[in-house]
Amino acid sequence: MCDPAQAVRRFGGFAFLVLTAAVLGAQSAAEFRARAEALLPSYLEATHRMRVADHLRALAESPETLQVGHLTVLTAHALRPVVEPAALQAWPVIEERFGSTSLLLEQRAVIVFTPDSGKSYSAVQAAGGGRPVTSQDLGSDPKAIAAALVRFASLNIWELSDSALRSWLPGALELTSDLGQQREWAYYNLVTSPTTAAGSCLIGNLGACEEALGIVTSGNPLTRLYDASGRRALVHRFGASLNRRPLQLLYYNCVSENSDAACHEILQSALDTGFIRKWHLEDVPGLVGELPPPLGSSARSTLLAVMADLGGRGAWSRLVEAAELPLERRLASGAGVPIDSLVSAWRSGILRARPSPVALPRRTAWATLFWATGICVLGMRSSRWR
Repeated sequence: MCDPAQAVRRFGGFAFLVLTAAVLGAQSAAEFRARAEALLPSYLEATHRMRVADHLRALAESPETLQVGHLTVLTAHALRPVVEPAALQAWPVIEERFGSTSLLLEQRAVIVFTPDSGKSYSAVQAAGGGRPVTSQDLGSDPKAIAAALVRFASLNIWELSDSALRSWLPGALELTSDLGQQREWAYYNLVTSPTTAAGSCLIGNLGACEEALGIVTSGNPLTRLYDASGRRALVHRFGASLNRRPLQLLYYNCVSENSDAACHEILQSALDTGFIRKWHLEDVPGLVGELPPPLGSSARSTLLAVMADLGGRGAWSRLVEAAELPLERRLASGAGVPIDSLVSAWRSGILRARPSPVALPRRTAWATLFWATGICVLGMRSSRWR
């Protein structure tokens, strides 16, 4: 495994060479300053990783191990008075949410350490199997540390779950006590998606909601999920990625001539060759050569949260243990209700997250009307020859 400190030293040497080249080749001080500022974020990230590596190395020499249920927390002896209460707060929440599935946490530990300033704590997920270390600033409040431990537990349990679940939701599972923000994102996703499935879901078709969420899939998604305008909007979304040889003529006929046949052919060609990559690199990493899902990670995470609320303590255990069943039956088993009832509850929560319209005060509305009318009158009195 690569030594982080050695990697940082190599990066420092490389940055020095780049800066030296910039000094020699720059035509002005402003150009040199711009190049130096461009390197600053990389330098700060490397410094942070070096500090994390130093703390992990020091912690490995004399760790304090806290075992609370199936949750293992490694920390320094001096931090135990703060970290132990946080772990004791976090474990009941984890056990209540994940039930027997929390047994998976025994495969990974969470490291909690403090940076040099000593004013805040950071939780660091133990890097297993060469995975990169991730960190999060928590402050010195045990409640904040406990919330972060619950979050890391969620991430670990999801990453250690079966491949079918992770392919359905390839990104990180985000389960928070307040799902309002995620539901707002899911609502925005629902009303702006160019797919017929999302549009039908919005007006109450639960079968379409299942398709939009990727619970059930069948047939060619180009014709199942999109109509002609949706396929053209999808080509617009990928834009310059598709406007290149050998697809330029098809792109022109689709966008400029409104040829649905051309839109269908260019998208199918891009799918067959694995050319469509951009969306999945940004939103759902790991999928290549597939269309963007009508409803992405926020919508699917909120569906899992609804499943956990309906199914109670054993929801996650039933979901994970039914790995041989189709996804719709697994979700229904976890929720303890038919899939239609689960999707209906999810849709109701998303619609409740619809942003409220902004009401202008009456005085402001009248003032706006007055000035708009005045401007129109002045514009009508004006002559183009003046």
